[in-house]
Amino acid sequence: MIYIFTEKISPRLEYVCKHIFNDILGVQFNVTTDIEFFKNINQTKINYSDKCFPETIKMVPHSLLFENTIFDHQPQLIQSEKHIAFFKTSDDPTLPCDLFACCFWMISRYEEYLPFKTDKHMRFSASASFALKNNLLDKPMTDIWALHIASILQTQYPSYKLSSRKTKHLATFDIDVAYAYKGRSFYRTIAASAKSIVSLNFVNIKNQLATLMKLQQDPYDIYDFIFTEYKRNNKKALIFITLAAYSTFDKNSSIKNKCIKKLILDLQKKAEIAIHPGYYSLEKPENIIKERIKLETILQTKIKKSRMHYLRFSLPNTYNKLIESEIEIDYSMGFADEPGFRAGTCTPFFFFDLTSNAESKLLIVPITIMDGSVHDYLKLNTAQALEKYKQLFDAVDSVSGTFVTIWHNTSLTEKGDWMGWQNIFSETLTWGENDPLS
Repeated sequence: MIYIFTEKISPRLEYVCKHIFNDILGVQFNVTTDIEFFKNINQTKINYSDKCFPETIKMVPHSLLFENTIFDHQPQLIQSEKHIAFFKTSDDPTLPCDLFACCFWMISRYEEYLPFKTDKHMRFSASASFALKNNLLDKPMTDIWALHIASILQTQYPSYKLSSRKTKHLATFDIDVAYAYKGRSFYRTIAASAKSIVSLNFVNIKNQLATLMKLQQDPYDIYDFIFTEYKRNNKKALIFITLAAYSTFDKNSSIKNKCIKKLILDLQKKAEIAIHPGYYSLEKPENIIKERIKLETILQTKIKKSRMHYLRFSLPNTYNKLIESEIEIDYSMGFADEPGFRAGTCTPFFFFDLTSNAESKLLIVPITIMDGSVHDYLKLNTAQALEKYKQLFDAVDSVSGTFVTIWHNTSLTEKGDWMGWQNIFSETLTWGENDPLS
């Protein structure tokens, strides 16, 4: 047990202590305002106040965790040989910054409640983030800060022992387009053919005809390969399927088509299926419930997990709608334009709504890296891409966190500029232990 003294107990303080001590360090904690109790107890303890207690670790608090509204805090990065943080509150070189406040600011996504310029998909982009601007996006800073606190505790209290955790790996799939040619309506098939003819894309016409005549396998039908790799590496698959109505950004075929419905039922036998709410769920959050019910009707089971298509979500509205839709775990916390740690952590955490100043029951599993981020945005070749995956896995491994990847069946086709990506998928799948959240 770790005892923490504070002059005031707040929802924000208790929330961030849960993430640091329970979730990351795997130890219990107790927050107290009782001075005499804190003075006299002979246990591992932290003084989170302006008061002085002899031979006790002291972290001078910033105001952030005792506020109940949203202010435009402007963090200033403090960097030394052994320390990177912000919210400087002391000249003590051991703990010059309020690391509790730093962690809370990151995992609550405080900056996303403030005015910001969106990208073309109305998202908060990596380029707008404090982490990218300060070269912190590729580091799970919250986990690093937690371990820094633990090292200070171990120095002060040599008998203090951390519970150990092992690096986990959760490789997830988004099925935005189940098949390249199969399962399309008559009108979509004709339209695609006409487009190929106009553009003189005779290879596409040939592949389309061969697929529809069952002379070759659909290019996007690489599901056997995917599950062979999962089984070989003793990993479980978590697959997100979009059932949104066809639109500019939602391209999956209708579930009215027998082969699409059959695919979903076949996938259910080999993986856990979750909902991938469509592109326009941001503007029309009621679509989340409608699409979830569609999927539940097919699978005849309750759907409790989600990831927003295009990683389009806004705080706190989207998360509150997910809670209303009876979603319990969401896997959208990542950037499309850059891999890394959007919330500064590689450990799942519960969503804290800054507008109500309260912790929710929605568990957030942060993403580490997505194939499209590396291929489409960073434009890395296969060798560079694998290096980026390894770099981020090593960052997760250094804090024994959870490495979460997003893949698409369309990126493992071994066609065009996606050649070599099956090897990347196979190689990365060997890293880390299976994540129980899958």
